[in-house]
Amino acid sequence: MASRRAKTLRWLNAQSMRLLLVLLIAFAVSSVSERAWAGAKEDARRHFANGMALVDAGQYAEGIELLKKAYELKPHRNVLFNIARAYVQKGDVDRAIEYFERYLETAPPDADKVRAMLAELDLRRRLRGLVDEGMRAIQAGRVLEGIALLTRAYEERPHRNLLFNIARAYESLGDGARAIETYERYLETSPADATKVRARVARLRTRLAAATKRTKPSPRPPAGGGRRKSGKRAADGRGAPATSGVPVAVSTPEDEAARAAKIAELVIEKMRAEGLVGAPAQGLVPDTELSRGPVSSEGAPGLGGAPDVSAGLGGTGETGAAADGAEDEVGEQLVTDLDSPSGVDGLESSPVAGLVLPTDTSTGGVRGGAGAGVGLAPKTGEVYEDVVVTASRRAQSPLDAPNAVTIITEEDIRLSGARSIPDLLRRVPGTDVIAMSFSDFNISVRGFNSRLANKLLVLVDGRTVYQDFLGVTVWGTLSISLADIERIEVIRGPGSAVYGAYAYTGIVNIITKRPEQVHGALGEVSVGNGRNVGGTFQYGERKGPLGVRVSGSYQRADKYELEFDPKRVDYTTNVTNPNKSIDSFRCDLLTEYNFDDDTRRAFLGAGVWSGFNELYGVSSLRNQAVQGQEYHVRAGVDGEVLSLRAFWTGLRVTSTPQFYRTGLDDLGSRIHSDLVSLEPLFKPTLEFLGTHAMVFGGEYRFKRIEWDYLRANEEEHHFAVFFQDEWAVVPEFSVLLSGRLDLHPLIGPLASPRAAFILKPTPKQAIRATVGTAFRQPTMAETYLDLAASSPVAGSAIRLVGEPKLDPENIVTVDVGYLYQADFGEFESVFYLNRVSNLVNQTPLISTGVQQSFDPSIPAFVSAESLYYNEDRVYLALGSEISGRLYPVDGVDVGLSYAFQYIFDVDNGARVENAPLHKATAWTQIRTDLGVDVGLAAHFVSSQNWIEQQFDPDDPSGFAQGTLPVDASLMLTGRVGYRLLQDRLELAVSGTNLLDFGSLRHREHPFANRVEARLLVSLTARF
Repeated sequence: MASRRAKTLRWLNAQSMRLLLVLLIAFAVSSVSERAWAGAKEDARRHFANGMALVDAGQYAEGIELLKKAYELKPHRNVLFNIARAYVQKGDVDRAIEYFERYLETAPPDADKVRAMLAELDLRRRLRGLVDEGMRAIQAGRVLEGIALLTRAYEERPHRNLLFNIARAYESLGDGARAIETYERYLETSPADATKVRARVARLRTRLAAATKRTKPSPRPPAGGGRRKSGKRAADGRGAPATSGVPVAVSTPEDEAARAAKIAELVIEKMRAEGLVGAPAQGLVPDTELSRGPVSSEGAPGLGGAPDVSAGLGGTGETGAAADGAEDEVGEQLVTDLDSPSGVDGLESSPVAGLVLPTDTSTGGVRGGAGAGVGLAPKTGEVYEDVVVTASRRAQSPLDAPNAVTIITEEDIRLSGARSIPDLLRRVPGTDVIAMSFSDFNISVRGFNSRLANKLLVLVDGRTVYQDFLGVTVWGTLSISLADIERIEVIRGPGSAVYGAYAYTGIVNIITKRPEQVHGALGEVSVGNGRNVGGTFQYGERKGPLGVRVSGSYQRADKYELEFDPKRVDYTTNVTNPNKSIDSFRCDLLTEYNFDDDTRRAFLGAGVWSGFNELYGVSSLRNQAVQGQEYHVRAGVDGEVLSLRAFWTGLRVTSTPQFYRTGLDDLGSRIHSDLVSLEPLFKPTLEFLGTHAMVFGGEYRFKRIEWDYLRANEEEHHFAVFFQDEWAVVPEFSVLLSGRLDLHPLIGPLASPRAAFILKPTPKQAIRATVGTAFRQPTMAETYLDLAASSPVAGSAIRLVGEPKLDPENIVTVDVGYLYQADFGEFESVFYLNRVSNLVNQTPLISTGVQQSFDPSIPAFVSAESLYYNEDRVYLALGSEISGRLYPVDGVDVGLSYAFQYIFDVDNGARVENAPLHKATAWTQIRTDLGVDVGLAAHFVSSQNWIEQQFDPDDPSGFAQGTLPVDASLMLTGRVGYRLLQDRLELAVSGTNLLDFGSLRHREHPFANRVEARLLVSLTARF
């Protein structure tokens, strides 16, 4: 009793010291900077949404600034497109062209259409220059030169406003004949003010006739640059405005100069009011004409907003007052009607998006303000929205997913300080992570973890990466590095209804970056304690439809501790360096061809891992040294409706216990395995009493294994078909039905149905209820194993035996969850009940008696056996998971999660104590305006009791089964990074198990190493 009390006091003292360290580090983090800018996707999403709202409201400058912020935080070409579009709406053609060109550098699928729009914008900029230059000439008294420039603009882009303004300029010179001819051309376009213009033409004819009677004809002034170009015809089938006609009325030079100056001044003011001419000091003018004017014969908007000095005659609007024949009255009327609308009612063609956009007839432009009629549909901000593809094999919001989903983003990975995927997964609610050593981890979701954990399906871009013959994922042998990962989707709960075997309690899908997301080169070197050294390179680029990404990395590190002292004479090691935990190189290549619409791609990829890694086996097979290579080749076509994927994975390794009893067999083995998978998918969307997003698919899987531990070389052929229907009855309610039928060569057909009901009271909230079943089929090791192993007792051996007639493990699940997503954060709560049966396990060693024969391969007598069998016990797992994530200010993320789980035997009510009752995680990520990034995470796990076999010299077999405790633990991970040279260079210090030093080190399994604090210094360069 006293020893137990002392042990409790020691544990409390240790946890108090750890908590104190956490508080001190948190205080230091909070003191780094009180002000931060955004560094997360959620901040970018908020800036994008607010920026687009401001642009739609006509507040272009403010909206553009927010869009630029979003792009700075998380670059994406859609944002560049929308910034360019906003500049067009604002009237800044030069900046619009700049951002459209940056958008084109990303090789978008609509590149040809955007280039056409760029040509249009460039033409408008040039025409704007002509009009601007012409009006300056008129203002300077060079009226004929100005008319010539306006006429050149008309020849390139006919527009009735130009006709009117040219006519008005001729009238200001007293050239009534040319004015009349050009007015008549204007009237042929059926303007809204036709009646007033006809009246004006009639008065001009009257004045012209009277002037002809009073004076003899005189030569017309030189036409200057206004002469019609030979052979050039306007879009309406006629030439440019005439430059010859009947004699003009006589006027004194003083009258003509004064009248021209007055008209020029009013024309300039009118154009400024319409946004066509800037202030003299500004040079070029805002491009608001892009929102106005008729559609040209090519289907692109005309030069609307051309100079309109017609307000005295109503312009192209409806409010002008008719002139009474006095030339002086024209000026007053021009000033009065500067706000007259200009343009064409109806629809504006969209040369880029191929859309017809609604126009606001009060302004003649697309709704949204002056200049909005650019004819560009805005790009969506879905790049900033959380999208999952794993839960249903289709892209969908987490609000629509049938399971609880956790997403770990690229930003989370970089700032977390974690140096492995398993350490990243500790922040996922309900996930059990056991570090057996520095390089070997076992992971499960919602309980039932173990050595060689086999109840979690792990995918990389949809390709399975677990070892089929064991059902285990050897995390250190993946061909990708953390730098390759775009996000990780974790499905908490069974997923056999669409994925089949091993999606028993959850799914982890690691989604890698596309070539255009890499967009350049990256190099990283790192060094840390525990002889940890590493390096990473990465390059990715897309040119037109072709994209390539290549990456590679090297890592070498020591164990946390040695299992045995190499100097012991009773144990022998099989490895040259028993301190080493990992020493490996990995490389991954992806090439892809993107089809024109960018919704389909063909891809070909390959990966290789080569080196050394640890793996903790079951029963008496403790720490295994695995050395060799794993290769894979993947290929396929991905589309929104049709997909076809295939891959081959080959494993070529040797495996041997790192330590074994001196004088006994070392149990070394050679493993050659091959896996081939072919999977077609058809994903149609139908409309019938709502929207049906459907998935139909199938799978063929071939497995082949050569392993010294098996009775013989084995092969298996597996087939499966599955379907899913996500029926959105109404936007607020949907039903998801799915099912899969697997055909196992030994077991026969296996069915996995699932149904989910999702209610969305608001677009940001979802209430989900899911019921379904899942299975885990026996592995090839559990089925075909036949291994005789030496025991600690001289001359005695044990045998590990598989069972071909094993039934699959079964689980029935009921899951109810609530999810709320908002701009300031998100909240999720989940309650679940799992009924688990037919678990595959090993019997304790059973004495065989004296009748068991001598095995010459060991050589020894087999005194005991351990068999694989299906437990007849039924377990219930009750649990809840609560998590939240907040974004209190830009650049700061705070997360908190808690998971409770109670697993018990239905027959006797005894709790399964190897699953912790409580798990909690708290983390924060900060990116400061000083270029300093900070990440910190604390993870707590309550105590457990494991039942395991261990060496016992007093037992006749040399082994005994007993209960082994694991104390509660608190793990701390952190990172501090400094960005410089515009984020092209980053220096970082990261650490894991930061509280584990000296007597505070903890174990996560009875046979695992005691973990220790590891620090790593890294330097990353981006090119």
